[in-house]
Amino acid sequence: MRWSAIDEPVQPMAAIVLPDFDLFKISANRKEEPYPAGMWDELHVIIMFERRFIWYFMQAYLPTYLTIFISWVSFALGPRAIPARTMLGVNALLAMIFQFGNIMRNLPRVSYIKAIGKLV
Repeated sequence: MRWSAIDEPVQPMAAIVLPDFDLFKISANRKEEPYPAGMWDELHVIIMFERRFIWYFMQAYLPTYLTIFISWVSFALGPRAIPARTMLGVNALLAMIFQFGNIMRNLPRVSYIKAIGKLV
């Protein structure tokens, strides 16, 4: 059994549309391997995807940085504005907690630490 010598042995049938990834590259190569029944061809296929990062930036990093920036406004308030500074600090803390929960709920589960876990 032999693979035919065509240019691209693996081709997508239609455009692949995934919500979080773009198809980056499909590569295939043929290897001849010894088996008990004789020499057989193997087709090795590598499908590479590229993660779309704009969603993570708009839903995670940008709101987190804006919340941190707003919390710094309390340093610009005068020393007599204790209630306003307290309100800004507590609201920023609550916003960060809810933002972190929302981010963690929407991200896939993995066994390693994500960058957002280090940020928040």
